Amino acid sequence: MALLVGAWVARYLGPTQFGSYSYLLATVNIIASFAGLGLDSMVVNEIVNNPQRSSTIISTTFTLRVLSGILSFLICVCIFFFLKHDEINLFYVGVILALVPIAQSLNTIEFYYQAQVASRIAVISNSIAYILMSICKIIAILSGATLMVFAAITSIEIMLGGLFMLGSYRKMSKQHLTFAIDKALAKYLLQKSWPLIFAGFMITIYMRIDQIMLGEMVNDYAVGTYSAALKLSEIWYFLPAIICTSFFPSIIEAKKLGQEVYFRKFQRLFDMLFFMSVSIALLVTFSSGLIIDILYGDQYTDAALILAIHIWTAVFVFLGVASSNFFIIENLQIKSFTRTAIGAVLNIVLNLILIPRYFAIGAAISTLISQFCSAYLFDLLSRKTRILFAMKTRALFAVNLINRIVMKS
Repeated sequence: MALLVGAWVARYLGPTQFGSYSYLLATVNIIASFAGLGLDSMVVNEIVNNPQRSSTIISTTFTLRVLSGILSFLICVCIFFFLKHDEINLFYVGVILALVPIAQSLNTIEFYYQAQVASRIAVISNSIAYILMSICKIIAILSGATLMVFAAITSIEIMLGGLFMLGSYRKMSKQHLTFAIDKALAKYLLQKSWPLIFAGFMITIYMRIDQIMLGEMVNDYAVGTYSAALKLSEIWYFLPAIICTSFFPSIIEAKKLGQEVYFRKFQRLFDMLFFMSVSIALLVTFSSGLIIDILYGDQYTDAALILAIHIWTAVFVFLGVASSNFFIIENLQIKSFTRTAIGAVLNIVLNLILIPRYFAIGAAISTLISQFCSAYLFDLLSRKTRILFAMKTRALFAVNLINRIVMKS
């Protein structure tokens, strides 16, 4: 549905208008990365280790994220007023999209489900919201709706998913989500998570800054074709997020059983994610032209080569998502921030060099190189993370698979 409805919306809007929408949403996502406060895995860890305090932990986290969401909304409005005050329609589109950080605060409840290894509830809730809003997008297309309508649907979709999770949370936990805040807990969480806040910001920078730089250095058409390819490339990123979220509590428990069990669990996770990502990358690379032609049509032909290059970032994104759990468990938040900061800075520098020469293709190459360096090579720089580099290398070279084949033969 994401493929079909997303492509239909892109076809309807056209590369230029779709580029304007993507430019505004990328700006919101960068600001919204602060609103999450980097609490995701940390809150799950707290609930797993202190299940009797789950209600307090969830309510405190929710309150913090609502406040940060409101602040993010105000910052986005100021930015859009500065950038788009002479294009009043785009300014209003930006204001509507700026509601996303506030709506995302409801997703705090998902942390409780992750801790209970019940992520299916969150997935079902978000899926229902997505299906309903996809139907609304189809109605909007058939009725000739403006860009503002699609922006409103985007914000409502996130809010609906959170509301559905809230209803399930009350039934499952017999608890209510409140604005109560435990000051000591809030202080503790923020002290621990501040490196992750900036890490999340840096992740969003090198995942979204290319769209903003294309908009500023080239034009909205370039942003539109690049964003079309990006949607098809990034649509697979939910897989490592869901898998790693489900694995996280069991990895925490594995650490209690000893280093051997702990690292073996991680190696299996890396192996699985590597083969999954490479399979996807190969399939998409050899069929990128056909995929773009079928889904987007002739007006997006330039997106085919962009997609064939960008899809390979999935390999390093998948491995990077898995290693993020390692940084949380080992209390290496500073390393997580450093890793993403290097990737973000490298991506910006490469964009400055490659976008003027190769336009959107240059942005795709920049993202691939920066992901390779931050999600893989970075681990080699520190003694504490070299074990990650070793496990990822074993996955990249299919060491375990080769060993099994040799043993069977």
